[in-house]
Amino acid sequence: RNPSINPGVIEIVADEIDSNCDTRELCYLDDDGDGFGSSDGEIIVSSNYSCREARESRNQDDCNDNNYAVFPGNNEIPYDGVDQNCSGSDLRDVDLDGYDAAQVGGPACDDNNADVSPTAEEIPGDGIDNNCDGISESLDSDGDGKDDDLEAAEGTDPLDPDTDNDGLNDLVDPSPVDADTDDDGLSDGEEQSLGTDLFDADTDSDYLNDGLEVGRSVGIPAGFSDGQGVSYLGTAASWSFDSDPTTVTDPLDHDTDNGGVGDGDEDQDRNGAVESWETDPNDPSDDYVAPPQDADGDGIPDDQDNCPVHPNADQADTDGDGLGDACDSDDPVPDDVAELQAAVLLLQGEVSDLKRQLEELKGLYEDHTHTYTTGKGAGHNNAVEDTGLPKQAQ
Repeated sequence: RNPSINPGVIEIVADEIDSNCDTRELCYLDDDGDGFGSSDGEIIVSSNYSCREARESRNQDDCNDNNYAVFPGNNEIPYDGVDQNCSGSDLRDVDLDGYDAAQVGGPACDDNNADVSPTAEEIPGDGIDNNCDGISESLDSDGDGKDDDLEAAEGTDPLDPDTDNDGLNDLVDPSPVDADTDDDGLSDGEEQSLGTDLFDADTDSDYLNDGLEVGRSVGIPAGFSDGQGVSYLGTAASWSFDSDPTTVTDPLDHDTDNGGVGDGDEDQDRNGAVESWETDPNDPSDDYVAPPQDADGDGIPDDQDNCPVHPNADQADTDGDGLGDACDSDDPVPDDVAELQAAVLLLQGEVSDLKRQLEELKGLYEDHTHTYTTGKGAGHNNAVEDTGLPKQAQ
């Protein structure tokens, strides 16, 4: 006999014992049928003593007894705003790093990796935004400073930091798939070391390419990168190589021997060798520099004379048009022409004086002309012109 079971005791809910001997058992209501009773403690009378029939439950752990998909132990769906497992809230921090996911407005940019959070240390080149600072990173497999996706877009090798093997890292190489950008026989890396211009085959403008000047007889070959086998260009076949590598000149000085004649003018066939009929670009003694021409002998070289065939040592140029007064029709006229012009003006004045005198004489002549009567009878009025001459001469 159990003294705790008698009509006078208080019935214990859902213990599956009729403690008060009323032939009934009290159970927690499971209204949604998920096996968990409502957390508000609502009670129903069982049809038996098991509390396992429909709408009956032995617990009151269901946080939402109106949704059969919500109950303790259920799989939680993150970020949906529903507490499926009755933990007290929706799952907002999957990796449990202490930061809510970006999906629910939190600062964690990758909620599946506890090593990625606002307080994590950034690891360069790993392809991960470790500290969630918003700076997008891609993987840099070859460590050349260029992300793999950028290398793929530009046609370089993401597994080879120097795709064209020219000595320049892909990140700083202006032509990462062309080992000899200007086709002068020198790799871009060599040009950087020498100080020559990798975009200009003839840096010092002496008509000799840079590779030839330093004695290069073989150009840079084309090939394939070491990683993914990306093809790259070398020196063009049209490059003029050095036929005598023992003779070198300075690719940064157009006149290596400072003799006054440029390297390319001494090496007239521009093949790098000193032929018997050429002068040596490394020997200033054989450089012949012709004296400047002075056709008019005024002491000014023709290439500097503003009137090369008219002597004008003063180089006067009144109108500043580059032509000296001595040979410029736009400038003031020479003295002899000016004298001639003055003589013409003087003559014109004398002609005017002669015309004036002639007019005066004509007036005097008209004033001395008159008529008179001969006296031979009435009605006869014979006019005789008085010329001032004796009558017998009239």
